[in-house]
Amino acid sequence: MHADRILVMDHGRVVGNGTHAELSATNKAYQTILNSQRSAEEVG
Repeated sequence: MHADRILVMDHGRVVGNGTHAELSATNKAYQTILNSQRSAEEVG
């Protein structure tokens, strides 16, 4: 979340590039990753 730049990859291809705020607002792949991590943290 505090990185200057995040690359989102799917099957070896870059599918997103930006800040946490940019990607969480616009990138479906990044949103999916965030949701999966939140679920794991809530269960754990």
